[in-house]
Amino acid sequence: MTCPSNSLECDDAESVSPYGILIFSFILAVWLLRDIASSFKLMLLSFEKRNIDYLLTSGVVFLVTILSAWTSIYYNMALATKNTELIVNAVILLFVIEIDEKLYQLSKICFPNLVVHIEEDPYSYNVDGDDLVLSSAIGDISNSFVRLRRKLSESIRT
Repeated sequence: MTCPSNSLECDDAESVSPYGILIFSFILAVWLLRDIASSFKLMLLSFEKRNIDYLLTSGVVFLVTILSAWTSIYYNMALATKNTELIVNAVILLFVIEIDEKLYQLSKICFPNLVVHIEEDPYSYNVDGDDLVLSSAIGDISNSFVRLRRKLSESIRT
């Protein structure tokens, strides 16, 4: 509420319009529908393969996605007073939620052999003594540095 000094009435300063809510809903849907679709696809795969691990994973993905939507909606209902705040808050919250995906992509770039090994058989991965995987991860890092050094030297020459 804002109350001008020359008036006896106060104005409602909140200006979240239906247009802002529509844009917020669109951003939220675009960001989270992929995860909802993935959870349903995984659930169908769990029925096809008769695998309880897939079913539990699909449930967790679905619940985390719904929790993300719920958090974003209630956070913005409590704090956003303008359309721009509504949209900025939604984008920030959804970006924070996606950090784990970005870290996974980074690990696939920096340590592709290690990620492939863990994805192929996650139960056999041993942190204490898998020298082959560790040496391949170190090899991945050194190869990345060699490629980076070559690119930098080529860009300096041109």
